[in-house]
Amino acid sequence: MAADDPASEASARATLGRLAWDRGDLDAAQRLVDGVSGAAAAEVRALVAYRQGATDAALDDLRAALTEPLDADVFARLQAALGMLQLARGASSDALASFGRAVELATHAGAVVEEASYLTSDAAAAADVGHVGRALSSATRAALLWERLGRDG
Repeated sequence: MAADDPASEASARATLGRLAWDRGDLDAAQRLVDGVSGAAAAEVRALVAYRQGATDAALDDLRAALTEPLDADVFARLQAALGMLQLARGASSDALASFGRAVELATHAGAVVEEASYLTSDAAAAADVGHVGRALSSATRAALLWERLGRDG
C-alpha cells in the first residue's frame, strides 16, 4: 500500500479488515484496522468488538466517527453498527433510533439491500421495546425487499 496516500491506505486496510471479519478472522481484522482512522475502520473495530462481546470501546469509536463529515451511506452503516452494539447491550430504544436513521437514509438513497438489512434489525429492536406495529411493519417490508432481491432475510 502506498505510504504517500494515507487516505487510500486507510481505506484499503479497512476493506481488508472487513473481509477478514467476514471470514471470521477477528485477529486479522483487528490488526488491519489498529491505528487506522476513519469511518470504515471504526465500523470494522465495532464489528470485531461486537463478536468479542466488548462493546464499550466500540461504542466510543463509533460515536467519534459519527461526528465527522460523512457521506449518507457511510453514516447509515455506522448508525446500523451503533444500533447493533446498542441492541447487544440491551439499550433497545437507542438501537431502535439508530436503526431508524439507517433505514431512512438507505430508503432515501434507494439502497435496497441496505434498507432490507437495516429493516431486519429495526424489527428486532422494535420487538424488544414492545412496538409491535413497527416490528411487524419493518419485518414485512424487509421480507418483501429480500424476496424482491431473491434472497432470504
